[in-house]
Amino acid sequence: MKEKNPIERAVEIISQLPGFGEKSATRLVYWLAGEGRAILKELVSRLDQLDKTIKTCSVCGDISFSDPCPLCSNPSRDSSVIMVVEDGKSKRVIEKTGIFKGRYHILGGLVSPKLGITPDKLRINELIERIKSEGTKEIIIGLSPSQEGQATEAVLIDKLSSYPVKITRLARGMPVASAVEYLDQESLRLAIEERKRVR
Repeated sequence: MKEKNPIERAVEIISQLPGFGEKSATRLVYWLAGEGRAILKELVSRLDQLDKTIKTCSVCGDISFSDPCPLCSNPSRDSSVIMVVEDGKSKRVIEKTGIFKGRYHILGGLVSPKLGITPDKLRINELIERIKSEGTKEIIIGLSPSQEGQATEAVLIDKLSSYPVKITRLARGMPVASAVEYLDQESLRLAIEERKRVR
């Protein structure tokens, strides 16, 4: 079997990135090898640095350059309130509103039998450990109101039902099937402020 050349291998890798298919990956690789050649070494260096310095926060589960991450180690954050979100992108969007002053917990996805994501593959047990050790009073479910988000919410409510915490969810002003990360700041602010108790 003929070995792939560097361009083919680069296209193969880049086409695995979100938002890239084979055509867009090919365009990017050819641009980097031609017009973008001046930034190619810098890009490789930055990606190598990213690989060497990136960590996972042992508290919230977000990607960070320190452990615990700056937010989890910030004493001014309210440790009695935890907002559960799908991933770090959702956390960053919520943080931009400036309205939420508690802490976060990254689930690492949503329940999706179609994709083989079952509840045991999410960071639910880690959340339970935090509830036990951090004196948590409220869990805010900050998941997208998609079918997968609602299924995950139901699992969370069931798993947390035996713990003495108030469980709320973001208000339903959010468009159905819209991911948290794509909502505008005003919609998110209202969803947080007008959150509803579910248990």
